[in-house]
Amino acid sequence: MSVLHRSYLGIAFHALKRSGEALPIMEKAILEDKKNPVPMYQKANILINLERIDDDLDVLKELKEVQPHESSVYALMGNVYRKAAVEKLITPDEFQEEDDC
Repeated sequence: MSVLHRSYLGIAFHALKRSGEALPIMEKAILEDKKNPVPMYQKANILINLERIDDDLDVLKELKEVQPHESSVYALMGNVYRKAAVEKLITPDEFQEEDDC
């Protein structure tokens, strides 16, 4: 199976909300062609849904090295940083501290 076909299979699993199955498919596609940005970008999308922000940022930083002028990489990176900031601002511990007052 070609890298693009494998990537499309992973995209299909991800669209079906089966991200856990899509991730290993993308990882295999990346191993087959480390210079192809498609599976790397899709892996980053999958990791966002799995809420694995640190792993996601690692993939995006690697992708940025492969495709330094691709604006969609920077847009996705911004979304990840925004999501990380929101999660850091709103934590269950903070809600509990407010209730104790």
